[in-house]
Amino acid sequence: MNTLYNSEHDRVFKYAQDLPWDVLFLVLGESEQFEIANRLTHIYINLDASNKNTVVWALGKTTDKSGIEPLLEIINEHGSEFDEQSAFQASISLNNCLERFSDSPSDIDEETKKLFRREPILSFLQRVGHGDLIERVG
Repeated sequence: MNTLYNSEHDRVFKYAQDLPWDVLFLVLGESEQFEIANRLTHIYINLDASNKNTVVWALGKTTDKSGIEPLLEIINEHGSEFDEQSAFQASISLNNCLERFSDSPSDIDEETKKLFRREPILSFLQRVGHGDLIERVG
């Protein structure tokens, strides 16, 4: 259970305070999520630290597989610069993205597998204690 919220209702209520009603229940398709994920990746470099963590968090919340490659690109380029909080958020987001493949790890395309094998990503995963994620990718 999430320690920040006692229920799903509390979590939705928190967002309801921050978002316009029409945005709160917005459902995006796969292509829309992919486009947003890519745009977030492109603006990441110019953001302050708290907004960078928000981008990493958002990539982990994609409901399909569109967030994994942009997230891996951010980790590849900036993972060595992450402070403890940023590294923690990135590892959770990456784990969330991999959950999209949990029924069929073989669905992970070769390009994504190559991203996972890049040295900066391997080093990042070892640093945050998630070397096991490499095995899940295959």
